[in-house]
Amino acid sequence: MSRNLRDFNPAVRRKILDNFNESSEDVGMIVRTLKLKLTKTQETQLNQWLWNLTGVYNWAIKKIEHDAQDGIYHSAFAFVNLTANHSKQMEIPSHTLQGVSSQAYNAWQRCFKKVAKKPHLKGFRNKLTSIPFPDPPKQPKDNRIGIPGIGKVRYYKQELPETIPSRLIKRIKQSVLTPVLIRC
Repeated sequence: MSRNLRDFNPAVRRKILDNFNESSEDVGMIVRTLKLKLTKTQETQLNQWLWNLTGVYNWAIKKIEHDAQDGIYHSAFAFVNLTANHSKQMEIPSHTLQGVSSQAYNAWQRCFKKVAKKPHLKGFRNKLTSIPFPDPPKQPKDNRIGIPGIGKVRYYKQELPETIPSRLIKRIKQSVLTPVLIRC
């Protein structure tokens, strides 16, 4: 039975974290979820982004596949820069486009290393449900957090750690859309 770090009392947890070797493969991630209160315009904008980013993800998957068949292998930096100057046309922040491109690149890298299978395209049944934000959002003020391209968004009050890269996930729970900002 595997035990979660939260199962230990704070003193033992501190001792485990002090003795933790970061070079081991047991590197975990502490995830904080933040339930957002979106306005109707923010919700429609995020749904449009998900639709557009699905196309970007699928393009990136196909581009890497076809280039690999031709013997062309991109570096992570070069591949992410293929989406340069497209953010104005798509009205999506460039770092978000780069985050989706890097997701597709990482999926293919895992496939090439034989760690995972060939990545699947996103579509109606296999939807893209998360939007990566590689740059950390600003520290929240007055129950509002700034999300790049969306603006200030209200959230249910809770303690938050320092600003770190995050991802917006669309969860459907009891037929209610619950956008959640994951800070990992």
